[in-house]
Amino acid sequence: MSLFALLGVPYWTLALFFGVATLVGVIIWKRKHGNTQTKVSEPKGLRTWLTRPWKPWQAGLAIGLLAMTAYLSSAASARNYPLGVAHGVLFAQVLITDSSIQHVYQKPDSKPAVTVAKPSTPKPQKKVVWWLVLLVGSLVLGSHTSARMSGQAKLLPKPPEQVLIALLGGFLVGTGAALAKGCVVGNIMSGWALMSIGTVLFGVVAILANWATTYVYLMGGNPFRK
Repeated sequence: MSLFALLGVPYWTLALFFGVATLVGVIIWKRKHGNTQTKVSEPKGLRTWLTRPWKPWQAGLAIGLLAMTAYLSSAASARNYPLGVAHGVLFAQVLITDSSIQHVYQKPDSKPAVTVAKPSTPKPQKKVVWWLVLLVGSLVLGSHTSARMSGQAKLLPKPPEQVLIALLGGFLVGTGAALAKGCVVGNIMSGWALMSIGTVLFGVVAILANWATTYVYLMGGNPFRK
């Protein structure tokens, strides 16, 4: 169920409303708090612009433009949805562990093809959408390239307890993505843009859980302390 269907309002009307409300909120916040950061002169150039930290609004605009262009190529490959990562990881795992696969590269032909009757053969059990597999691979490659350009690509040893916590956290995140039928990217970044009520609820729970985990694990907070 989507928000615009529930309210009976056209999608673009709600999108324009949220966009204007966000812009007004940012302007009010800027005027109230001002620019408290001290500007530091930085060397100019494309490499510096690509490797320096981006402001939240700059990253948001870049991700929004990326999501729009990604949707066009995704729709052309028989997947009518914007960015998403969880299913791409799942498809990559299927490629490694399964042999009965139906590879999906593009939309099926809308015209019914004339086929000659053949002996029935078992259909592939699992589909693999290669657009998502390439998305995950490009995400890893792009992250590594960005880290190398900024000089932050380092493989450092971690204490055993951090490795154990990372493995446990990865398992829990994967389980949550399976139950929610999507990850943070697919459910929040893409789902919120589509105004899906289910993904909005998922996003609220994910944000609250992130705050609680940060407070307890990283900040040493005690939720039971009076």
